[in-house]
Amino acid sequence: MIAYVKKWQWLVILGCTALLFFSCDWFEVDIDLSGKLPRGQFWAEDFTAEGDREWYVVNAELRGEGTYCDIWVERGAGISVETVQKVADEFDAKMYPRMIEAFSTTQNVGGTPMNVMEYADYLAGGDGKLTILFLKIKDGFDKTHNPSYVAGYFWSTNFLKHSNSNECAMIYIDLKVDLPGSNTSYETIAHEMQHLMNYVNTRRYRSDVRMDTWIDEGLAGAAQWVFSQQYSKGRLDWFSDSREWISRGNNFFVWGNRTNESNFASQDDYATAYVFFQWLRLQSGGTNIYRNIITSTKSNHEAVVDAMNDYSNWDALLRDWLAANYIQAPGGRYGYLNQFSLGDAKTFPGSLLFLSPGEGVFSRSNTSTSIPPNELNIRYAGLAKTPSTTGTVTSTGTINSSGALLTYNANTNTGGPRESGVLASIGMGITHNTETSGIRSLVPAHPGPFAIGAGDLLRQKGHTMELMP
Repeated sequence: MIAYVKKWQWLVILGCTALLFFSCDWFEVDIDLSGKLPRGQFWAEDFTAEGDREWYVVNAELRGEGTYCDIWVERGAGISVETVQKVADEFDAKMYPRMIEAFSTTQNVGGTPMNVMEYADYLAGGDGKLTILFLKIKDGFDKTHNPSYVAGYFWSTNFLKHSNSNECAMIYIDLKVDLPGSNTSYETIAHEMQHLMNYVNTRRYRSDVRMDTWIDEGLAGAAQWVFSQQYSKGRLDWFSDSREWISRGNNFFVWGNRTNESNFASQDDYATAYVFFQWLRLQSGGTNIYRNIITSTKSNHEAVVDAMNDYSNWDALLRDWLAANYIQAPGGRYGYLNQFSLGDAKTFPGSLLFLSPGEGVFSRSNTSTSIPPNELNIRYAGLAKTPSTTGTVTSTGTINSSGALLTYNANTNTGGPRESGVLASIGMGITHNTETSGIRSLVPAHPGPFAIGAGDLLRQKGHTMELMP
């Protein structure tokens, strides 16, 4: 069998405990070389399957060709050649160069300089292009009863000679909700392309140790902006208008940690990650920060801290971003430089959920109160919206009645426990935190449909592996 496996593939198999997006619990080390299908047929996953994961064959037609991509469409989808060719042309002219600029470096491989997509092609067998498959992803979407859908996904096993592998650099894009040529469809291509680039950069720089989910998803959300140069109304609206759980601390850092408390908690993850990575770009002065993160040798929060030169630790970086969401100053680090508004931040009255690592909440009092001392991983900061353009943040002293107390968990261990702190309360000064329950039926302000990652959908079905969407 070894005679049929390229050296890099064999090394990946030997190191499968660190293989990005997959765990050895379900990665089949015994390679089945019969997985490759004839031209025009592709393996895709049926996300509606119960129990074991299932794949099926999609029959597709090549409907668009570009310098950097081949675009296939599921047979019978009714998408014209003209429409698909416009997508291929847009990919060549705008998508590819913008994504390379933001997420790639050039390195020599065997004496040949390669950017990340050229290296992806080298790993996948060298057909020279990204394969984009438009299909109706089987995810159980129903406008009335199941408004969540998989907009697209990337599957890293396509880089291997493996059963159900298509043996090419490839992404899957859904046809049910957004049609090819729409801005949302383009942004989905950019989103999934970043996941592919992140995987390849993990192979190049991180010895197959995948990046934390929140970083990969944050960069994928950033890729949508990189392509369109427009802010995602859906993500910003969710952050602004559906903030019940966000106001209780839920955010991206511990991905999926509150899905047992709210059916829509994953939308908080995507929205907060999107906003955070926009803040990183605005505060650092451009998209170079995305390239520095994705090519880092580190796979966790340290990659982000290192890329933000003005910070030496996660504690301060997290504090300033949370403060920005409350102060929203038109200038300086405590805001978004007037690029967009998130609406007034909600303060939490009286009590709050225990905070998981990375989570933070705002609270207020109608009397002046002293900022509590730090305890374990819980940190405190006083926030003030001032007439100046920057606002103020302090960790000591007194908060007056017009300010707010930020309480946050600075633990960098995403598997760490929730921790209790104290908060300001109207009429009560500082009170001790008590666990809040019974908020499981919150209804989102927007009717959907809601894009959900394939990995999130799989986890909801009880699978422990991570297939990054």
